[in-house]
Amino acid sequence: MRQRLREFSDLSVSAKEVAAKYRLKSTPNWDLVESRTAIAKEGLEKDLFTRYLFHSFDWRYTYYSDYLVTRSRRPVMRHMSGDNVALVTLRQVKGEQWAHAFVTADISNKFTLSSKSSNVSYHFPLFLMEDDSKFPTLLENPSRRCNLSATTVDRFAAPRAIKPGTPIRLRTRTRHVFNYIYAVLHSPAYRVRYAEYLKLGFPRFPVSRNLELIRALASLGDELTALHLLESPKVNKPITEFIDGRNPEVEKVSWSKNTVWVDKGQTAGFNGVPEHVWNFRIGGYQVCHKWLKDRKGRMLSKDDIAHYQKIVVALAETIRLMKEIDEVIEQHGGWPGAFQTGETKAATAKVIPFRPRTVEPKPEERYDTCVPLVPLKAAAGAFSEPQHVEDDGFEWVAPSPAPWDVRRPGRRQVHGARHPRRRLVPLPRPGRRRAPGQDRPRPAPGCRRPGDRPALYRQTLREREGRKGRLLAPRAYHAQAPQPGLRADHADGRGRG
Repeated sequence: MRQRLREFSDLSVSAKEVAAKYRLKSTPNWDLVESRTAIAKEGLEKDLFTRYLFHSFDWRYTYYSDYLVTRSRRPVMRHMSGDNVALVTLRQVKGEQWAHAFVTADISNKFTLSSKSSNVSYHFPLFLMEDDSKFPTLLENPSRRCNLSATTVDRFAAPRAIKPGTPIRLRTRTRHVFNYIYAVLHSPAYRVRYAEYLKLGFPRFPVSRNLELIRALASLGDELTALHLLESPKVNKPITEFIDGRNPEVEKVSWSKNTVWVDKGQTAGFNGVPEHVWNFRIGGYQVCHKWLKDRKGRMLSKDDIAHYQKIVVALAETIRLMKEIDEVIEQHGGWPGAFQTGETKAATAKVIPFRPRTVEPKPEERYDTCVPLVPLKAAAGAFSEPQHVEDDGFEWVAPSPAPWDVRRPGRRQVHGARHPRRRLVPLPRPGRRRAPGQDRPRPAPGCRRPGDRPALYRQTLREREGRKGRLLAPRAYHAQAPQPGLRADHADGRGRG
């Protein structure tokens, strides 16, 4: 990285050559020429070489300077100095199942947990470097404050027999709360039970008043945190074996028979990776596949092989601890009983019987807002009497012929003209021949140009379907038939002249 930065800031090389070599280009928020000039003038600072979390279990290095990083988010990331950890999670999840919770001791980026632009990662440091009276103070380091509100600390302090409002004196006690939260977020039952809520907002965690449950979950959360930071001694005991082939370059990542292959010929890979570990996801990434895929075209070094073996151990232990978290919660009452107080548990749901509302209008108001009903006997006769219809007031008239049955001079009727799903094309007059190139259809009656629908047909569409362009049912179509002498053709339902 130092060599590349020296080449980047070397002004003897043109900006075009640097942009072509490193595939860089200026943006509205970053200018290539200004960045090179500023770094060449100030020089490289050792403290700005920083490790950051690119993806889960994938740490990389960057030069954390505002001349290179366009959106450094320094007001938040500046707290990640010294012995500090942060929770990385999402505000909303789209198109993915919620598994978006990870821990880091370094700075992170926007796509740490998901590659989708809508699933943006948020960074929550445990300790802050700024002075604010609403946060409890760490007495061993007054310049740093806990990023937990005093109300949250008091709720956790009650079962520990600590007076509410007292400052947090030990860093381990603050980590105790952090580990409890991290364990709850990794509960499979929690993720399933509150799946719809986790898609719409930041995750919320319940606070239990059971001291044994808090201690058990905090202990499991402590193990998870150490595993995800690769600081647990368990990760130093690999459960996989690397099979060295002729070409250990990462070409195509695949899995079969508990082996993760890194080449097309399946001669090099990691043996001993169970299927549930291979399919395990953190956020929107399949960890075992994503880590190798990002190194496609590279040769795996000994450090890379050892790091991947640590990832497999961490994932296997994570799956085991997630099951244990649910077992602990189930032993203390399950969801949501383990996180309810005694008063909440004692309260029983009051069942309210359903009583439909009835309205009895007054006799003088009975027909003001409704149509008067005909008595049943007058409308249909008594049940034991025969039906009788009086038709003295009606006149029976023979129906007029349908308009499509009327023949006009110079036109001929074609079979199938009534089909509602065929296009209407006019026929030439009998005995009249057209020259080549003049066989284009003429406008239909009532239309200005070929392709228009008759006004009567358009009006029928709007009245019966409510919008233009939908096909009519056969009966509705026959109510307003096409003009006589028109031929049916094609199945797009558009009447053309």
